[in-house]
Amino acid sequence: MNSSITTAAVECDGHLSLQTVSVTNFGECCEPLSLRDQEREIRIAAEGLLLRADMLAFQRTGVPDCRASALKHQDRMFEMIKGRTDAVRERIAAERGLL
Repeated sequence: MNSSITTAAVECDGHLSLQTVSVTNFGECCEPLSLRDQEREIRIAAEGLLLRADMLAFQRTGVPDCRASALKHQDRMFEMIKGRTDAVRERIAAERGLL
């Protein structure tokens, strides 16, 4: 499964607007994850992006608060990863060829 956050043109009531959307590619697997699992995976990806952004800010500015913020995002990301369901763990292992 590959999840990403992107901008897309969305039509609503005959009007097009740019909106932020989440896109999940389930690859060859036909069974989608539960909504709860999809939400968790998107939140894990979002924390990872925030972690990267804060580390880039720290590299650019040297401000210790940026690094501290990055570590908070990392901790939240790791906690969410620990809470993955067995279905998600099995799917990730299968995608990596471990099953």
